[in-house]
Amino acid sequence: LAIGVGNYPKESHIGPLRWPGKDAQDIVVVLKKQEGGLYQNVITHVLPDEKATQTAIFDELYWLESETGPDDIAVLFLAGHGVKDQQGE
Repeated sequence: LAIGVGNYPKESHIGPLRWPGKDAQDIVVVLKKQEGGLYQNVITHVLPDEKATQTAIFDELYWLESETGPDDIAVLFLAGHGVKDQQGE
């Protein structure tokens, strides 16, 4: 699962980033190339920019958890701004 968010609401006061959506799309291409080699099957989902809504992210996290088992490798790729909360964390 690759999620890349570079566009933020104006009220968040977080400036836009140019590449997170593309980075998310690019990483799934790289991972998919491992299919049949390092990994038997590679199943990818990507949420770039506007597709990365809160609902979509939670749905995809549920998908990732429910579709992976003890013999699977799950990858969660996140690209975007990091922010601190009021406690500085």
